[in-house]
Amino acid sequence: MRRSLINLLAIVGSLALVGSLAGFVLHHYAGASASGIVLGPDNKPAVGAPVFLDRGTGAIERYLTDSQGRFSLPVEGRDLRRAKWLICVPGGVPMVRYADGDEDGIRIGPTTFAFTGQPAGKPAFIRSYGWLAPVPRECPPPLDSVVWRYPPESGKDPRAASLTEPE
Repeated sequence: MRRSLINLLAIVGSLALVGSLAGFVLHHYAGASASGIVLGPDNKPAVGAPVFLDRGTGAIERYLTDSQGRFSLPVEGRDLRRAKWLICVPGGVPMVRYADGDEDGIRIGPTTFAFTGQPAGKPAFIRSYGWLAPVPRECPPPLDSVVWRYPPESGKDPRAASLTEPE
């Protein structure tokens, strides 16, 4: 009886140790990452869709999805916590993502980004989803952008604003 109890405690302790190690490995190696699969119209892979990376510095890096709509951005560790990526499928609503967007910070495997159509040239909400860097030309113009006020000598209404720098 005593020997069975000792064996049972040894097994429970071993399982607890293995569970802790597995949790560490999953969090360290398969945790939050900057990767995904982008779908286009008709739920088919968006081949060559631009994916823009901002490592938190405001400098933008441009990447493209592969033949299966996959992307994997070269960012990890401390940079991953500050990084944001913007996906602009032509004819679709832009998508902003960041590693801390996962509720528990752990996600196994790539995220799938589904396509939502949008008329060409129609402004989109980009900044309200967390993208603070310049908006690339491949994306629709931002509706919620920082605006420029016209100079007083322009003769325009003092409340008038422009999404582009006035002449």
